[in-house]
Amino acid sequence: MSKKRTTYSSAFKTKLVLELLQNESTLAEIAAKHNILLQNLVNWKKTFLANAEIAMESSKAVKEHKEELIKSQEQNERLTALVGKVTVEKEWLAKKLVSLGSSKLKQLIDLKPSSLRAPSSSASLSINHQCQLLGINRSGLYYSIQYSLEGRKLRGLNISHANHVWSTDITYVKIAGGMVYMAAIIDWHSKAVLSHRISNTMDNQLVMSVLNDALVKHPHPEIFNTDQGSQYTNEVHTQRLKNLGITISMDGKGRTTDNICIERFWRSAQCERIYLNEYHTINDLINDVDDYIEFYNHRRFHQTLDYKKPMDVYQESIKLSQNKKKAS
Repeated sequence: MSKKRTTYSSAFKTKLVLELLQNESTLAEIAAKHNILLQNLVNWKKTFLANAEIAMESSKAVKEHKEELIKSQEQNERLTALVGKVTVEKEWLAKKLVSLGSSKLKQLIDLKPSSLRAPSSSASLSINHQCQLLGINRSGLYYSIQYSLEGRKLRGLNISHANHVWSTDITYVKIAGGMVYMAAIIDWHSKAVLSHRISNTMDNQLVMSVLNDALVKHPHPEIFNTDQGSQYTNEVHTQRLKNLGITISMDGKGRTTDNICIERFWRSAQCERIYLNEYHTINDLINDVDDYIEFYNHRRFHQTLDYKKPMDVYQESIKLSQNKKKAS
């Protein structure tokens, strides 16, 4: 006999999400306290944040919904007429393609992933789908193109000034109540930590809060380097950078050395502070990490910076760039 699935009320879900957003307890602690699955909490938080705007303007949301229904009905009528036309054109095109050889058919394949195109691009066919439409066996399709998803690599790049390249990453820290996650952004030239956040969940909210904080506090970078984690490849994160004209660089899969600058900072933070202490709450960890980063940026001498302090190097480089602009 199958186990009956538990149904949770909206009020219960909202209560737990608000408790999670307070960031005072870990995900594991809240889940254990209420005897629910960790993934349920993560999903409820995601849904809550995605629909938060509706709660603020419910009447506007209803009006917009009605308008969308009317538009959808009109669009359906147009699409119905269009489908017949497209079907005829597709059958005609299929007959013409049969006359082409396999080598010419392969040249028709668009190898650039559609998710990386400009927002105005209408193309949205995966390589698999293109092969199916053209009658090509995917296993027989060979190409040497390197997807721009892997981004511009930093190896060999002469990073000469502050805000030339920023790098970000997420690490995890185990505290008494479970696991929490820390994200940070570091300037490659000066090794200064420009922003950091600690959260009980590793999601888009964490990486966006760190990114937006850094962009508000500091001049924008020319290049922003990340790994290929889903938090960094999601459209919200990448579009925020693209809208500001910032070049996105992504490490090759499995190559942590591509992001070595932030990896070295994690190692320093863990060995010099985090591993030496025991944290009972998230606030304990937040306060200690805040203190360490203040020490790291403003009081810790860095060997690779000729024994200068990271934030001093960062500020000096910005002033130098500003003076050069004034002089020119």
